[in-house]
Amino acid sequence: WKLGSGAFVYSDYGHIAQSIDLAYKSLSKQFNDKKLCIVFQPHQMQRVIDWYDEMVNALKQYDLVYLYDIYCARESLNVLKKFKWVHILIELLTFLNIYS
Repeated sequence: WKLGSGAFVYSDYGHIAQSIDLAYKSLSKQFNDKKLCIVFQPHQMQRVIDWYDEMVNALKQYDLVYLYDIYCARESLNVLKKFKWVHILIELLTFLNIYS
């Protein structure tokens, strides 16, 4: 989609670090003189924990990152209780210089 401001919006279901990285590489080639922004909602707490470093590296390439709460698909409440997900999100946002 092209917005009235001239900005382009692309939708992609990519929810793993490799998809985010591939999208960045593709868009940065096409729009090498433009700032790139990502709106991202992580899926599955366990995936965020297991692939934390890869996710941070993929997201920090973008000029601006908007991060939604984690969508906890296929995870039971008992599994989620053992994770301190708020601390993980704050850590990620702080690393990306979005939260202080």
